[in-house]
Amino acid sequence: MRALKSLFSTPAMDAAQGAPSAEPSSSGSRQTVFDLYATDERVKTQVGSRSDGRVHSTGRTGFLLYGPYVTLPAGSYEAVITARADVPAGAVIDFDVMAELGGFMLAQRTNETCLNREVPVRLPFTLEHERSGIEIRMNVDAQVRATVERVQIDSVSTSGIVREKTRIFDNEETVADLTSIDSRNICITFQPFDFTGFEAKGFAEDFFPSIGYDVLCFKPKRNVWYQDMPSMPPAVCSLLGSYERRVAYGSSMGAYAALYFADDLMADHVIAVSPQYSPILADIPFEKRWHDVLRSVGISHRWHDRVVGAHTTILYDPMLTADRLHVDLLRPHLANLHELRLPFSSHPSIAPLQESRQLKPVLLALLDGKNVDLQSVRRIMRERSQHYARTLILHANTRNPVRALGLFNHIVRTTEKAPTWIRSFADVFATQLEYRGHPEFAKQARAIAQSALEIETA
Repeated sequence: MRALKSLFSTPAMDAAQGAPSAEPSSSGSRQTVFDLYATDERVKTQVGSRSDGRVHSTGRTGFLLYGPYVTLPAGSYEAVITARADVPAGAVIDFDVMAELGGFMLAQRTNETCLNREVPVRLPFTLEHERSGIEIRMNVDAQVRATVERVQIDSVSTSGIVREKTRIFDNEETVADLTSIDSRNICITFQPFDFTGFEAKGFAEDFFPSIGYDVLCFKPKRNVWYQDMPSMPPAVCSLLGSYERRVAYGSSMGAYAALYFADDLMADHVIAVSPQYSPILADIPFEKRWHDVLRSVGISHRWHDRVVGAHTTILYDPMLTADRLHVDLLRPHLANLHELRLPFSSHPSIAPLQESRQLKPVLLALLDGKNVDLQSVRRIMRERSQHYARTLILHANTRNPVRALGLFNHIVRTTEKAPTWIRSFADVFATQLEYRGHPEFAKQARAIAQSALEIETA
């Protein structure tokens, strides 16, 4: 597999190495939306210190930078972080752009090793419609020495962005876009629920080329569970026949499609995260999450005696009843199934894996045919993922409020959690305790949060 490029490369450096630049060209039209010094009060830090007009790392793992939570209209943008970092072997920095207060990822890049130098880190992203709560985040390991000077977002003319894509299929309901790096391996991905729009970034569109795979991304116009495609289009089958290895990958609604079309795709391996069995309500009477949407979906797929022959890996939360029942229904149709159970990862399980920076190592292990150390993954999710912590505590609260309080106290005192999360979750937790008739426990939950926040700011 190709080595990942340093995040601190520039367009000129890429061009000098003979690689196409993914950054806007100098001739592209740009307009600065905001440009803030890292010490601006609208830019937050969880594990950093502010001095000399900069934010400096302090030897702790967590968010060195997050915010400023702005609202942007539809368009093409580029987030720019001006930072200096020294990343030793084995440590990483994650940069991402999130919307809806961390609920929707717009862009992500990871740096594994870099020299101590200061240059902009660029993250291009596209909004199909207005989104709020947009923030730029920089997550560092404890071993990283880093300094952030400023952050900005520019509006970028699409004419200034180089995109090496080919549209392989378009039936006016779903398109399939190929991003090729002339690899002999390809990953076929399907968008999950609510990731709609033909010009949206495809699922894992950036990740797979970074590890040496071409990627073919199916993108729907609407949430119809790909029922507009009774079978895989001939143009796609012809394309895939030229590859030596084919991997299908998806999450939730996208995992359903990856499994259902696996044989048509000639997939050697299917990686399905929190998959659904069917959009047919009669087949899944337990499913209440997308009930209103599913009622209007026209059906063209039925599993019947369909059996997937490819090696299949399913990652899911067995504690979540609906997801467990979907897997129970899928199991008879998967001839070569390997299950990776991630209790309290909720739906989709991909969220806490991303948040804890475990998604990439898990995918790399699966692609290389190696065993995944589930015990280690679960431990790191518990330490780093706010999604995981929320699910674990609220689940405990349905059975034993005292245990739930103990978990909340332990997690906020022994793991790195953003102050905004501690405040918001404490309100949710306390409200649930009050609803269940435990007002004294609710007071304790708020007191635990306040104490943790005071320690954080001390």
